[in-house]
Amino acid sequence: MLLAQIAIIGAGITGLSIAFKLASQGHNLTIAEKGNRAGGHMLSTNLGDFHADLGPHIFRSKDERVLTFVKTLLNHSFINMKSDPRIYKYGKIFDNTIPVITRKNIEMLSQIRQIRPRRTTADHSGSNFEEIMINRIGYDLYWEFFGEYSEKWWGLKGSLLDPVLVPKTLYVGDGSTYSHYTVDGGYIEEIYPKTGGFMAIVDALASRVRKQGVKIELGEEVTGLEYKGPQTIVVSRNLGGEEKEIAADLVYYTGPLDAIFSLVKDKFDLDYRGIIFCKILLHGRTEFEKYSWMYIHEKRLLAARVYDAKYYHPHLRNGENTAIVVEIPSNNHDGKWEAADETCDKAFEQLVGEGLVKLSTNSFANDIMNKVIIKDQYSYPRFKINYGKEYNRLVKSVSESLPNLRLEGRYAGFQYLNSNSIIEKYVFSDYLQSSCR
Repeated sequence: MLLAQIAIIGAGITGLSIAFKLASQGHNLTIAEKGNRAGGHMLSTNLGDFHADLGPHIFRSKDERVLTFVKTLLNHSFINMKSDPRIYKYGKIFDNTIPVITRKNIEMLSQIRQIRPRRTTADHSGSNFEEIMINRIGYDLYWEFFGEYSEKWWGLKGSLLDPVLVPKTLYVGDGSTYSHYTVDGGYIEEIYPKTGGFMAIVDALASRVRKQGVKIELGEEVTGLEYKGPQTIVVSRNLGGEEKEIAADLVYYTGPLDAIFSLVKDKFDLDYRGIIFCKILLHGRTEFEKYSWMYIHEKRLLAARVYDAKYYHPHLRNGENTAIVVEIPSNNHDGKWEAADETCDKAFEQLVGEGLVKLSTNSFANDIMNKVIIKDQYSYPRFKINYGKEYNRLVKSVSESLPNLRLEGRYAGFQYLNSNSIIEKYVFSDYLQSSCR
């Protein structure tokens, strides 16, 4: 049996960030990772000369310390980027709508549909996402720019989504800009690795953590946790079927909650929204290369978000080939998930039909050079109404049966944390000091 002061389950960016901070404080750590690489969901695929990430990722932050940390990880090998997304709806390309719904958007929309726009208000009353948004901007602007897309993305009606999804800042104005819905205000700087795709950040962090003496055990799937006070026994099995036990004073779990449900022997109304990622190398051009990514709002189209890797590889923008990543929200047993290959083909054909992708020879057989499909069933925690109460019930149950187990990060912590937020929370805040007690 191995002895470790602290065990971390999962070597994604959360597990690695926790390891970096605690190793810097002199703790003895071991990380168990069921995959064959560190990095978790930060995965970049080589398609020709391009690196295609799992969705459009630009590293951005409002914290200079976080930016300096990541720049140092990358040995200052990065390019400055700009988040400049667009919306595709009714055959038109609209400006992004968070934090600004532009007057140009409203004018374009009024030429297509009869709408009754109203002035935005500070009224946050309501019991769900839809109610609050309608109170703030009226039904028409809500449905056209938020409602239909939210239902497509989350797979739930807006009235069933929690108010946590309401943007922190939202107003009608003239200048188009970008801010994540969780953020109040803009960013100091946005960067992207020169080589290796977005995954280069987490690869560099894993290398740094290893240099600190942290053991990252790959191919180790955790199969059991048992509290034997004052320690928790972490049982894992490798690809060869061999079992291993780690006795730890404290355990940080960063994976999906499904495994925790079975440990506490109870059911919880907490789940995730899955994404089918279709990564396609093609001979041709796209409308997407002009923008950091594009939201596809209408439910009639399978794709919900698309980006062209040329935007992230400026030195390749004049080439005849490109790579796009098409994101299709889906879950087990919805028909799309089980037929992912056919679903990706249909989504791509729809994009060609809309004129958003222009093939060189108009032959799918000749112009599609490579296709990689990745199904990620845990892409986003799904924020249903009162998910917070349900999550707190889970945490209470866990604390009773496994008192030194901590649920952390985007998946186990059930929070919408981006990479910059994770590094800020686990590396630069005092959060871990309290969780180590």
